[in-house]
Amino acid sequence: MINGIPRWQGSLTAALIIAVATGGCRQKVEPEAPVAVQATPSTTVRTESRNEDYRGLQDWKNAKPPSLRPHELTAHDALATLAAIRDSDQRVAMARDIAAALQEAGLRSFTQELSTLSPDEGRDQLLAAVLRELVKTDPAGAMQICLDLDDGQPSEALVKKVAQVWAGRDFLSLHDFAQAMRPSKYRTRLEVEAVWVWTRQDAMGAFTELAKLDLRHGGDTIHMPAQWMADRDSEAAIQALDLIGPRDTWAHAASRIFTVIAQNDPAAAEKWFFEQDDPQVGTAFGAALGWSLARKSLPDVVRVLNEIKDYTLADHFIHGAIHELCSEPRALDQLLPYIEQIEDTRFREITADSSARGVAEYSPETAIAWANSLPESETKARAFQGIGGSYAVTDSDRAQSWLNTLPPGKDRRYAVYGFAWEIMQKKPEVAASWALTIPDSDGYAQLVKGVLRHWTISDPAAAQTWAANHHHTEHLPDTRAAP
Repeated sequence: MINGIPRWQGSLTAALIIAVATGGCRQKVEPEAPVAVQATPSTTVRTESRNEDYRGLQDWKNAKPPSLRPHELTAHDALATLAAIRDSDQRVAMARDIAAALQEAGLRSFTQELSTLSPDEGRDQLLAAVLRELVKTDPAGAMQICLDLDDGQPSEALVKKVAQVWAGRDFLSLHDFAQAMRPSKYRTRLEVEAVWVWTRQDAMGAFTELAKLDLRHGGDTIHMPAQWMADRDSEAAIQALDLIGPRDTWAHAASRIFTVIAQNDPAAAEKWFFEQDDPQVGTAFGAALGWSLARKSLPDVVRVLNEIKDYTLADHFIHGAIHELCSEPRALDQLLPYIEQIEDTRFREITADSSARGVAEYSPETAIAWANSLPESETKARAFQGIGGSYAVTDSDRAQSWLNTLPPGKDRRYAVYGFAWEIMQKKPEVAASWALTIPDSDGYAQLVKGVLRHWTISDPAAAQTWAANHHHTEHLPDTRAAP
């Protein structure tokens, strides 16, 4: 207590009085002429400028808890009052009350003060409460305060909260704001929030606008209206693909549309897949159909694959199926026994390579045991190639130990080939050493060219020395500038 006056603690009343004292109320109140008041031991009256700025944050953080009558509370006292509240929930409630009572300029100033706190001081919780008010009148300003926190690395949760409020009020302006940003996870977050609301209100409008953008500039969110439309009218969704300009955006939208169709009605999707005659549509639908069937029936994956005649369609179908199986632990193991049932040797080899590669990522032993169980064939060699490539990524040292155990022959050559191609970008000198162990392989020259191409980028002198020492200078890339 000071002069017998108890400390003031009423948050909402204080917020309203703060607003009047600082000119922050939404309703303008003309100031009355100052009135001289005789001070007494228990009463002091202070008149403050209606446009007084909040004082420095350090003053606020270091201030003693105020002991003031309501009519004496100033902007500076408001900050001191907030700092004096020890309970975090009450402090957030107080900040929310202050924000609700302030005009835009005062609210922005108050928010900027709070943004200079550290996360350990409860900054994000206070800002979340205050920014919900600021975003109503100055959404771009509110978002920019968020994005400027912590040297441009703010809390994703805080950015998401502001984006959700903004999207609910004006998703188009949020999307425009995001489009003007540099590519980052925050830009993606804003685009997702904007397009999600946009899709719910006008899916076709969102699809039409996003159809103009490539994936790097916002087209990657087209999957949301694409899925929304496919769930409700698959024919209309397919027709809408004609609106898309950039090829990568088309593929992204088509993949989502065809996945929804294949999921909802696999039989109809299969029939449509074989009846269509558009190669671009066929590859997108093939991947989606493979993904859908892999979730339901592996025998059906093999059955459909045996009906496909086109290599490109089969390749997309196989990779769609394997991509889905790789999403579940050890699910790909279940496909291995079916691979020998694939009739077309080309498709069987693709499946063996991709399947062995996928299984080896989590269980090299399982992949190796399966590959060893296959009869001598191109399929078996491709399985070894897949294992070598996968091993290079997961454990290159262990992979080299395994390669050293393999007897000379086709399987070893393919395993080395897969390993060297996978590791050459990061360790071209290792890839070069292994390439020398398979000089008689059909792909030796191509492998050496690949190794030297990557090596020339990272260490041109070492690449040239190795090429000269092993009589492979003809495989060095031409680094002369084009005329």
